Amino acid sequence: MLEADSTVVDHYIGGTDMLRLFVLFALFGFVFTISATAEEHVLGKVTGKEIDGFTSDHGFVARVGDHIALGFLDEATGISTLRIWKHTQEISAHFARSEEDGGIGGTIAHEKDGDKFETRLAFLGINKETKVLLFKVNDEAMQVSLAAEKFENGHYLNPTYTARLGAREIVFRTEGEACMGLAIHTIFMITGAILHAEGAELEEEHPIGKVSGKEVEGYTYDHGFAVRVGDHIAFGFLDEATGVSTLRIWKHTQEITTRFARSEEDGILGGVISHEKDGVKFETRLSFLGINKETKVLLFKVNEDQMEASLAAEKFENGHYLNPVYTARLGAREISFRVEGEACMGLAIHTIFMMTGAVLH
Repeated sequence: MLEADSTVVDHYIGGTDMLRLFVLFALFGFVFTISATAEEHVLGKVTGKEIDGFTSDHGFVARVGDHIALGFLDEATGISTLRIWKHTQEISAHFARSEEDGGIGGTIAHEKDGDKFETRLAFLGINKETKVLLFKVNDEAMQVSLAAEKFENGHYLNPTYTARLGAREIVFRTEGEACMGLAIHTIFMITGAILHAEGAELEEEHPIGKVSGKEVEGYTYDHGFAVRVGDHIAFGFLDEATGVSTLRIWKHTQEITTRFARSEEDGILGGVISHEKDGVKFETRLSFLGINKETKVLLFKVNEDQMEASLAAEKFENGHYLNPVYTARLGAREISFRVEGEACMGLAIHTIFMMTGAVLH
């Protein structure tokens, strides 16, 4: 275990130590509180050599190395959630205060072909003299410094994070404001996603690709995507083994989760995107109706309206579309986007469910 010297806030802070930490942050001009007040946050970007994507309302979606990730901090609970789509599975991790020792941290873990991969992260404190944040990654020390365009009212504006783990340096910038609590959880999620992806290298079949369109922009990887949808962010993937796709939207400070699958009752393929905000319920129901034999247009139902979706591709070979462009028409509304890579008809249908559903909802 790493030992904290006289210049470092105690490891696994809790109890009376937490009071000392708060006072220390106050002396530094830091605020270590996470407001539970609902706020509206504009869409921004997260950029770096190993990460590229979007941030919105204490959440982000991004390419992380050659994979994709979704992360967000729930202000009400002080718990952050990281989701990585890798090795044809969704890897989930939570970072929170431990009930056992009061320390803040979490573990990213998954298995592939009998091999177990694990990345443990913990926050140790802050060096009083250098103001560097101290973390532990597995059994190694990691130091993180923050630089911002401005520090005001306890928030960093457009902070740049520089993490050093041995000889390794990870640098990234997030647009928007971040208090100290959000900064710590951002470090957990982003550095954790980068380091875990590197520590779990096995042969993959799919390269990273881009998703582009007027209302959709981001990355696709291995039957999954991480994108900006309007002013919000979304993460979706199709599990080939089950034929079920999962869409996650981070909006209104909540994760909206929907699964699209074949109904056991009537055999119809579809799903419902639903959430509540200030007592108002929002619902978008989508179902696949079939294909027009003459025009080869895919037919969907969105709530009570019919939607048509056409596909154009650079090539159609062995039952797969190469770099397909999807154009969906719902009344006078048109949604068009391009997805790099290959798509069979099953993936195309689920992509339309998730992408158009996220835009319309």
